[in-house]
Amino acid sequence: MAAPLSPHPGLPGLKNGEHWACLGLGSNIEPRKNIHMAVALLCASLNVVAVSTAWETPAVGRPAPDFINAALLVYTELSPEQLKYGNNRLIEHWLGRVRSEDPNAPRTIDIDILVYDGEVLDPEVWEQAYLTVPLAELVPGLIHPQTGQTIREAAEHLLEITDIKGCPEILAEFPCPSETMADSRPGG
Repeated sequence: MAAPLSPHPGLPGLKNGEHWACLGLGSNIEPRKNIHMAVALLCASLNVVAVSTAWETPAVGRPAPDFINAALLVYTELSPEQLKYGNNRLIEHWLGRVRSEDPNAPRTIDIDILVYDGEVLDPEVWEQAYLTVPLAELVPGLIHPQTGQTIREAAEHLLEITDIKGCPEILAEFPCPSETMADSRPGG
């Protein structure tokens, strides 16, 4: 698979055989602790190149505690299936994730592959602030194939119309891009 879009400018290039992926993380059971632990475990198991700001967002789909969400840019030799089942699901299990039939159930951690080598794997990245805003920090030039809108433009719009709050202190110790959406938010 060729990488049609370079990840965030200024980051090191891929080595031969490597792919880049953006992972979305979310937690609403002890979210500060579990997001932090998930990022630490992902840093130990993958080449994490950049970590977004953590963002607090209301739960979607049903009344529940607020979520903390973030995104990571990783370089990996793993296929999407290996990344999902051989790495991400294992970390979810370690952190006590229990899957149920309810897609909006509270969770200790959820780790999804949002983008792999420039291909968007979850179309909600264009519509849900909890995905769009952190992702825009990592790959601001990602372009919607039908509208031509960049992920950064989508994030700026969603920042204006949704209840989302930056929590930069949660993941401050991890690598991050030089400019974040939190920096561009009024009062951020």
